[in-house]
Formats: sequence, structure tokens, C-alpha cells
Amino acid sequence: MSKDQKATVSQGKTKYRILYEKLLAFFLSSYAPGDLLPTEHELLDRFHAGRGTLRTALNRLNDQGIIERIPGRGTYLSEQYQIGLKRYRIAVILSELEFADTSVWEYTWFNNMEMINGVFKESLHQNLEVELIPESTVCSAPEAPFDGYLAFRYIKTEILEMLEGPVEQIRYNLDIVDGLRKIVEHSIAAGIQRPAYIGNTTQGRIETVQEVLSAHGFPPIPHHKIVSSSGTITHGFDAAKILLKRAERPDCIYCSTDLRAVGVLQFLKEQQIRVPEDVRVYGFDGTRVSRTVSPALTTCAFDWQFFGRNAVHRIRARLDSIKRPTLDCLKGELQIGGSAPSRSIEEWADRCGQIRHIASLPSDISVEDMADQLRGTAARFSYDTAMESLYQWSLQAGYITREQLEHNELMSFYDSTYDLSFPIQISHSRTSYQPKGRQQEELPRDAGCLICSSMAGAPGRELLRLLPIELTRPFFLQLTPYPLFPRHFVLIDRDHRPMQLDEQALRDAICFLERAPEYTLCSNSDKAWAGASILEHMHFQTARLLQLPIFSALPIRGNTVYHNGLTVHHLDYPIASLRLLSADPEEIIAGGGKIISAWKNRWKHNTVNLAARINEGWYELYIIFRNPAWRNPRHLQKYKSEGVGVVEVCGYWLFPPPEHEETYREIKDRGRTILREFFAGLNPLQQDETAVVSEVIAAVYQEEKR
Repeated sequence: MSKDQKATVSQGKTKYRILYEKLLAFFLSSYAPGDLLPTEHELLDRFHAGRGTLRTALNRLNDQGIIERIPGRGTYLSEQYQIGLKRYRIAVILSELEFADTSVWEYTWFNNMEMINGVFKESLHQNLEVELIPESTVCSAPEAPFDGYLAFRYIKTEILEMLEGPVEQIRYNLDIVDGLRKIVEHSIAAGIQRPAYIGNTTQGRIETVQEVLSAHGFPPIPHHKIVSSSGTITHGFDAAKILLKRAERPDCIYCSTDLRAVGVLQFLKEQQIRVPEDVRVYGFDGTRVSRTVSPALTTCAFDWQFFGRNAVHRIRARLDSIKRPTLDCLKGELQIGGSAPSRSIEEWADRCGQIRHIASLPSDISVEDMADQLRGTAARFSYDTAMESLYQWSLQAGYITREQLEHNELMSFYDSTYDLSFPIQISHSRTSYQPKGRQQEELPRDAGCLICSSMAGAPGRELLRLLPIELTRPFFLQLTPYPLFPRHFVLIDRDHRPMQLDEQALRDAICFLERAPEYTLCSNSDKAWAGASILEHMHFQTARLLQLPIFSALPIRGNTVYHNGLTVHHLDYPIASLRLLSADPEEIIAGGGKIISAWKNRWKHNTVNLAARINEGWYELYIIFRNPAWRNPRHLQKYKSEGVGVVEVCGYWLFPPPEHEETYREIKDRGRTILREFFAGLNPLQQDETAVVSEVIAAVYQEEKR
């Protein structure tokens, strides 16, 4: 190589290294993990570099896992990289007022914990070691000084002035006006006429509510329907008591925080006032409690973890002596819950009236007449309404009982390897369930098995009723007599045909979800001892708003395929599993069918379990690989001797009541280890999982050989 060539190469390396460092600093100071980065053209304009130099620098960032290129979608700042900058140690100072005074603590608990979660998650990306320090002890550890500090509100000024090193406050900045406008406009669209307000009356919130009402031609909320209240659940309860003593009952209550709204819900329930039929209730701020109460709150939800992440970005910038990011005003998103659903009061009242009508029908109503009633309900309202009607009638008639669910015991075990919690349900209601004994029942003449439609009304099934539903072929719904969850149905092929999981099964599954998008659908397999139940008759299981642990599983980095609008994730999960995502149901059906076929063709007896749902407009299909050669390990059969079904491989485990107290203690003390051993014994790809799964996924985009 000539001297000129060497000089050119040396100069090129220098340019690339300089640009690499500039890009690294720019990306990490201006973007959060997961953010879409500028295009190559935009970067060329910004840094005035050559295209080759830029691509070399970007390739290195990609190889280091700092950025991630997704064909057809762009380049993103990776969510899983470890930052290649100096490591610092910082302290998060917890104020005594917020974290010791229980009257304040209840109000701030949920939001502060979310901000702390944001701090810890972002610190991993920003290479910061984080420690929580109470305000009273922050200066008592001189042998372990910190490089910087994040401080919650209300820290004493004299303490902050004593600290050596930069200090950033964990602050939040909410667009309250925008959020309240969304809430009030939603209530107006729902047809409210008599609104009331409970909450803070000194920070402009009630004024904003009044302005929005006025802009839509509503009179202001009268003074006697406004109750000033502190922010705890107890204060919300007491405020609701005051409000309902003052005047006629409102049809809508705006609450300035979710905790106040929870207290309002508790009071209304105590007074047997129905929500939302009689009163709609709105929260504000979107804490996790809004999704755990019943009914779930309609609220304006904010990403509280963002403020923790932003604080980490600011302290990192201070430590690196670069420009700090700003704290912009964050807008919230309307989160629809059962306390104020997206339909008018009249529509909701009609729906509830129809459900009550069906529930009041006599227990001896014929199978045919009930089917006609439910078919008409589905046509007039929705299949969700028809299914709720059947559920309520079955409770009234005694086909199922609330005790069956209330007597179940639930434990939960967190597995840090997958960052998932796996529940175990001890199903006391199933102690008398003897599947083999039931098989000895004398079937009606035209029934091929225990779930054929002619079993409805038969001896022993006098209270079983059916809801017909047309998919790509006729099906019907019936409630299982041994519910694992509320509103647990079985979706059954009208014709007596065997279980067969293929593209046609996926088409029926997606067709059902489009008719009942509130439901999650699961499928047992079509092979014995691989998550199967009644193999001789095609059927699915479904439950309303069922959340399964597998839904929260993360994809394995680098093991994702994008093809024709279909995303296929190989999941980081204890049994080989895939998640298929698409806005186009046909892509889910075609891609899923190819994957199932490829897996079945690979080894004899291969099969799958399936779970599917519609989530925020996206179709999701989960494929769990099964083979009957991998079944319950013998040493675990004292905990569960029957086969492991689809709900369990999706992470929700069902154990019979232990015969001995010692076994019960083992489950309670060693639950996480027991579940790990169950998963390991069921996984047919204990070795070479990545390679095998990649070959199976390839069926999505490889042309079939002719």
C-alpha cells in the first residue's frame, strides 16, 4: 500500500471515529431508548459527513447494540444496550414528608413508585448505579460519596445545600388542562346531564371543567355539587357521602385524582348505586389502581415513569457536562374503563336492561327459546352483551356459582429471569371434578361427546344453555361448569368433528375475536398429553379481558422477523413460543398457519397451544410449541397429576388442592422453582431452541417448493 493510500485510510478512520463519538453523544443526549432516530439523509445534513463515513459509524453503533435497524421501519435507539460511557454512582433522596407521612404517602404512593421505576429502568441504559437514600441519612455515609443526586420534592433546603455534586429534582409537568378537557368532552359525548365534582378546588381544575362545560353549552356545576377533598381514598369516600346528601343524585362525578375516584366508587357500592348505569365516575392521573378496581376507572392516564427517566437523563447530562434535556409538559391519554364506558347513558341503560331481562328468565326456559333470546340480543347489541346475559342467567339459575370462583386461592411467583410473575390458582371448586367418571355418563342418542350441542338440557345438564354464533362455520358458546375465571366460556363447533389446529382453526379464532373483541381466546392442542382436552370435538376456550403472563413476555433480541405487515417475535419465555402481531388479520392467519404446519411437519406428534386477542387495534397470536413426549415430570405429579393445558403454558397455573399440608407448604415456599421445573419438562426445544424456531419462522417468508 502506498503512503498516499495509508494516509487516506488513516484519515478515513479519524473521520469515522470523530463522527462515531458525535453520533453517540447526540443519540444519548437527545433520545430515549426505543425512540426513532433521524434518517441517514437528516444525519448527513446535520453533521456534514460523507455517506461512507456515516454508514461506517452507524454500523459500529449497530454492532455494539446501541442502535437497532428495523427494515422498512427505520433506526431506533436500542432498548437493551449498556451505555459505553463512564459509570457514576447516584443517590435518589426520598423526602421524609412524602415517604413517612402516611396521609401524604397514600396520595403519592402510586405516582412516586412509577417515577422510581422509571429511574431504575433508565439508569441501566445510562450506566448509573442507583441507591435509594432516606432524607434523614443522606449525609451520614461519607465513606461512600455519590457522584450526583436525584431528589424528590419537599427535601429540606439545608440538606440540598450540604451536598457535593450535582442535584436534579424528580419533577413532573402535566398538561392538566388538556387532560380535563378530554375527560369532560368524553362525558358530554356519553350524554351526561347532571355532573358534579370532587377534588382540589384551588389549582384551577374546577375552573377548567367549568370552561369546557360552558364551551359545549352546559351551565356551570352549581356550588352545592362541588366538594373540596384531599387526595386519599378515605377523603374521596367522605366527599361522596357529603355530595349525595346535598341534592339530587348526579349522573356523573369528576374526581381530580384516581384515589379520590376509588373512594367515590366504594361509597356508591356501599349505597347500592350502580356504576355506570346510575352514576358515571371519572378519575384523573392514571395510577395503576385505576385498572385494579371494579369497575376499572375511566381516567386521563399519564406516563409517570417518564419523569423518572427524564430525571436520569438530566443528571447524566450534568455529570457529562453536556446540555440537559428539558422537562416538557406531558399530555395524557384517555383510558376507558367500566366506570364510564364509551357509549351513551341510554345505550348503556338499554344494554343493562336487556341483561337483566335475560337473567330474569325462568330456569326451565327451553334450550331453543334461550338460544333465540340470545341470538336476538347479539344482533341488537353485541355478542359481549349476549355472553354477559347468558353468564348472569347461569348465575341466577345455579348452573354456575360465585363460590366456585371465590373459593379459589391465588398465589403469585416472580421470576427475574423473564421479568414475569406466574400465578398459581389452587382450584378448590374442582375437588369433585372427575373427568374420567364423567366420561361414563350415558350420552343422548345424537351426542357424540360431552360437549355436543345435544347435551344442553340433558339429564345432569338441565341448566346448560347455548349461544349460537356464526364464524366461518356454525359454532356455539356455552359456559364451563368449572370456571377458572369469571365469564369463562367454551366455543364449540356445532358439528362433531375432531380437534385440528391449522389455518382454518386460526380463521375461526380470528372471526370470533372480531365478533367479541373484549374476549381472549385460547386453544388446547390436537394431540393427547400436549395440552389437550376433548380431542374428538373441535373447540376453544375464551374469557373476557383475560390477561395471561405470556402477553407480557419480551422478544429475544435479534430474533424478530418482519414480513408483509406481520411481525413475528421469538419470545424470551420458559417454553418455546412465538408472538405474531399485525393490523391485518389475514397476515396473522396465513403466517400462523404456515408456522403451525412447519412445526408439525418437523417431528412426529408435534402440535401447538394457541392464545389470541385483539389489543389496541392489533391482532395478537401466541403459538406455544408442544409435543406429548414432553409432559409433566414424574417428580412433580404430586402437585399436578393431570396434563398441563393451554392456560398453564401461557403462565397461569392451575393446581388441585394439595392432599397434604406439607405439599401445600412446598407450593407456597418453592412455587417459583416448581414452575420452572414444570416448564422445563414441557419444553420440546430444550436444546438448539433458537436454531429450530428460526427455521420454523422461515416458513412465513420462504416460498413453497412446487
